[in-house]
Amino acid sequence: PPPTDAAPRKRDVPWLGLLAGGLLLAAGAAWLSRRLPAWREEAEARRRARADAEPARFERLLGACRDANPHLAYQRLLHWLDAVEPPTTLDALGEITPSLDAAAQALEARLYGADGATDSPWSGHALATALIDAREADRGRMRRTMPVLPPLKPR
Repeated sequence: PPPTDAAPRKRDVPWLGLLAGGLLLAAGAAWLSRRLPAWREEAEARRRARADAEPARFERLLGACRDANPHLAYQRLLHWLDAVEPPTTLDALGEITPSLDAAAQALEARLYGADGATDSPWSGHALATALIDAREADRGRMRRTMPVLPPLKPR
């Protein structure tokens, strides 16, 4: 009977399996090293798209209102309006929500009004509240006016 504690003989070692596994590992690493930069670029493009989307622009606008920075709020207001779908104007949103019209006029008076008006402190709370209301009202209007898909089998 052969001894049970005998070391494996050289021909019993699975060299071919180890070689194939190593080659697969090297091929996988090479593929990954070529694909990884493209994945990073795609992820960065998605991050930039999210940062430039309407919800992100709206949050930055509200932040400027919270910071009571009228110049930044006006700049971000115009930037947000560029992202609103379907395209709209401040006047159109003001028709939906009259408080937005008043808040926008107060902002414009603070920025471009008489000398005394431009030195007074500005609170963005009224503008932020009116913007939130107008955004919700505009979304509701969009839902009601969006076209319904035609039937699949017209009569």
